[in-house]
Amino acid sequence: MNPSPWDADLINRLHPRLRAIAARLLQTHTSAQSRQATELVHEAWFAMKDAKAEWESEEKFVAYFLEVMRNCIRTWAKQRNAAKRGRGEKPVPLSELEIAADERADFELALEDAMEKFQAYDPIGAELMRLRHYLGLINRDAARHLGITEKQAEKKAAFARAWLRRQVDREK
Repeated sequence: MNPSPWDADLINRLHPRLRAIAARLLQTHTSAQSRQATELVHEAWFAMKDAKAEWESEEKFVAYFLEVMRNCIRTWAKQRNAAKRGRGEKPVPLSELEIAADERADFELALEDAMEKFQAYDPIGAELMRLRHYLGLINRDAARHLGITEKQAEKKAAFARAWLRRQVDREK
């Protein structure tokens, strides 16, 4: 199966599910909370217009779509950080809340970079962390999706948390 992102049946069938995933993603990324779930889905759909990937199932398509949405959020965060840096002008924080939001955005970018590195090191562990963090799956469901035992998922999650924390701390 190679569903085209422009297939009307696919759009109508998956749009509510993708909106729900997008809403969850936006809740976990404070740097993109001013955006709407529909906006994220549409931007991701247009980003996929030239996709040459092949999907064996709708689940694989949704997983790929999740990655595209994460890339859109990452692009927004980078744009936000570039705008806040102000082309050489000295930044003036408006409030303590703005400073906290900026630190959170920096953390999210560092976490995304660490996840990319971890993907090369342990692809299954990285996918497990994506399923748990971005989709909110519990260990049992994530393990079933990945075809591993719940105990293996617990061990991989513990290792991944430690590895990612160390990597994020290095980038600070």
